[in-house]
Amino acid sequence: MPLETESTPALCAAVSLRSLPDHDSQTQLSIRSAWACLPRLLPYHAYPFLLLITPMTTLELIASALGVLSVWLTVRQNSLCWPSGLVMVSLYAWFFFEVRLYSQVLLNGVFAAMQVYGWWQWTRGSGREGGRPVVGATAMEVGVGLLVAVLGSVGLGVLMATVTEAAYPWPDATLTAFSLLAQLWMALKRWQCWVLWIVVDTLYVGFFAFQEYWLTAGLYGLFTLLAVMGLHEWWQARAAVHEHGTPANS
Repeated sequence: MPLETESTPALCAAVSLRSLPDHDSQTQLSIRSAWACLPRLLPYHAYPFLLLITPMTTLELIASALGVLSVWLTVRQNSLCWPSGLVMVSLYAWFFFEVRLYSQVLLNGVFAAMQVYGWWQWTRGSGREGGRPVVGATAMEVGVGLLVAVLGSVGLGVLMATVTEAAYPWPDATLTAFSLLAQLWMALKRWQCWVLWIVVDTLYVGFFAFQEYWLTAGLYGLFTLLAVMGLHEWWQARAAVHEHGTPANS
């Protein structure tokens, strides 16, 4: 289960030992040990409710709120999406490290660098909004990008499966690789980024729901809806670019 770590048995044992009478107190329990044992003391159907009161909830809520803000600003082509996104991915890197989704830690580390790159890209150029105009990726860009993402999925999956203790190395690695491609296209203002985000975010909903990370699954459900909005608005922005005669890709 999401809340149970490799050290849970030891922590539960510590709870039992500290519960024994001694010369100071009969109930000396550490907060951390108590939290670690709760999943074993509660019935399975109570786990989702326990998740809502864990210490990780605060971190997840803050990251979720920043994530929604960042995607909304991206849809609106507001360059402030990048600094807000930088804070979000930093918080999520911490969260995913705690739950041993190491590909996600790597993904958010790379995303942090790409937030800086995207901010630079969006604040330069001749576009009327966000520096760069919205354009379409060429057939060559799409083909090469998808091929690199597939190869990256295989390479990262092998690495995570053999070198780390990643909980789900192959789906984790695949979603990581295609998320990086979508993020790159977003930084370059290719409208196809939203098509890829719709697919990736939908898969993430199932991925996190399977692990009972309900807040994060809900966040990615909202991301999917925002990606649909983004596709609509960026397609209109691309049409406006063509209408004003600004050179653009197909």
